[in-house]
Amino acid sequence: MHRSLPLPIVIRGGTVDDAGGNGVDASGRAAADGRITGTIRSGLASVDVTGRLRGASGSGRWSLAGLSPCSGRWTARRTG
Repeated sequence: MHRSLPLPIVIRGGTVDDAGGNGVDASGRAAADGRITGTIRSGLASVDVTGRLRGASGSGRWSLAGLSPCSGRWTARRTG
């Protein structure tokens, strides 16, 4: 099953943060070469995120450990 959930993320000065008001806490780093590492937390769930941004888009993988582990891919696009 494929399901897409938009999640606004902000990157300023190499720091990843959530855009607020979406019920999650995002944190991480964006390196100068576009590599992204971070974590998105919502309630008890903590999702590890890795990937790469190139120009106005990006992609990578996410993984959730715990009682119901799962993983998948994410894509991103620059807005604004």
